[in-house]
Amino acid sequence: FFGANHACVTSCLSLATARFSSVGAWQSGILYLCYTGSAIFGATAVVKRLGGRNALVTGMGLYCFYVAAFLLASLNPQYERSIAYTGAAIGGIGAGFLWTAQGAYFTVTAKRHSEVLHRPLEKSTNEFSALFAFYYLALEVVLRSVSSLTGSIQAIDWTVIFTLYFIVAILTTVGMTFVQNFHDATNSSVMVMEEHQSTWWYKSTATVQLLYQDKKMKYM
Repeated sequence: FFGANHACVTSCLSLATARFSSVGAWQSGILYLCYTGSAIFGATAVVKRLGGRNALVTGMGLYCFYVAAFLLASLNPQYERSIAYTGAAIGGIGAGFLWTAQGAYFTVTAKRHSEVLHRPLEKSTNEFSALFAFYYLALEVVLRSVSSLTGSIQAIDWTVIFTLYFIVAILTTVGMTFVQNFHDATNSSVMVMEEHQSTWWYKSTATVQLLYQDKKMKYM
């Protein structure tokens, strides 16, 4: 679900400039700007509060707004700029904590898998990594190929391509809600609510603090 949803976003991103010209370039800039801000100031706190699975669902849901912006902007060219920029901002916020959530959920599932099968954690992690990489790259190739193939056929309108991406994005987000939600004590929303405000602030700015605390970070 994650791979297909993300592939819809990257496919739209690759079409932004081709479809919207300068508006598409600014749209991509807004997407990355909001992505950076969300990743630096909110990713850790969001994942801690919602948990890995729920944060994934939320991030994928916000991604849907980005994909929907392409469809709505194509249907309403008079509002193209405002729709494109709004969708990019919302999608960028979701992208900021999506990969953090993916890492957290991946870690928990690999751990549970190794416990159930009584096998080394490293073996489960390697197996999951291989499966994730395969499906992630395969789905991205497939969905990007769809835009390339359909875009070469002049009879097919842009709205058809973006409608397809939007449907896939929505379905994969809904599908993600049926994935097992592993409740971990460290991700409990109750515990997070009971924590001191300064702790929440630390989680929100963990990335920025690491930049200043670790001298090696400025070279990365």
